[in-house]
Amino acid sequence: MPLNNGNPSDEAKSISEVVRRMSAWLLKHDRVTVGGIFRSLDRGGFGELREREFAKACERMGISLSAKDLKLLKSVLDHRSTGYCKYKPLV
Repeated sequence: MPLNNGNPSDEAKSISEVVRRMSAWLLKHDRVTVGGIFRSLDRGGFGELREREFAKACERMGISLSAKDLKLLKSVLDHRSTGYCKYKPLV
């Protein structure tokens, strides 16, 4: 499920909007453990994932991130531009 509900003109405008939309989706799917999904892809156990793995974790939750959504998330979760997104702030 895209965060824009299939409407390309309804892209999130801010990181808080992306997080709000993720939260709304997760409330509907309370069986999903967000931390468990992220940790399952975090082989090193460092609390961070490469961009591709981060997107894969979101896909496992049924959330497809647009390039714009991912860029917004990276601006906050990878503020030092290391190539890794810290997922713990979301969990």
